[in-house]
Amino acid sequence: MIPIVGLFLGTVAIPPIITTGAILGNAERAVAERQKINWTVIYWELPGAIIGACLGAFMLTKIPVGWLSLLVGLFLVISGINLIIKNQNQSFTVHAWYSLPAGFIYSFLPGIIGSMGPLLAPFYLNYGLEKEELLGTQAMNRMVVHIVKANAYTVFGTLSCHYFGYGILIGIAAFPGN
Repeated sequence: MIPIVGLFLGTVAIPPIITTGAILGNAERAVAERQKINWTVIYWELPGAIIGACLGAFMLTKIPVGWLSLLVGLFLVISGINLIIKNQNQSFTVHAWYSLPAGFIYSFLPGIIGSMGPLLAPFYLNYGLEKEELLGTQAMNRMVVHIVKANAYTVFGTLSCHYFGYGILIGIAAFPGN
């Protein structure tokens, strides 16, 4: 969705639109997997994630649009590299508290770019989360973070009614895929 939104509405529209759509998509997944959510990970991850989301949303208002395009491109390249690394089954031990700084980084960068995809999946997997537990925990965290980012985007003036409407459409379109 990032390239499509950027192509038709410009780079600055990407974060608020993707964030708005992600609220609905993640809320649906969190409700579906609510009994499998690992609340220990949520407890550690959310404080850093909330601060990171607010700072990232603020940075979106301060960063020049040319740099934003570069960041989006860099994000897409890093996402591809992450998929390659993820398929090599590299493993490391993860403790619950690792979620605090990981949540900050994971939320700060999408505050500027819009989304980071499954970047935290290796942390969840190496912590020991499996299938539905991973999906539910990840969805709950992302839903809260996206709500915080949407509010921050509104306060900082980057989430307009126009962008909000596009985000709602993207969120509704995610339901059948979920």
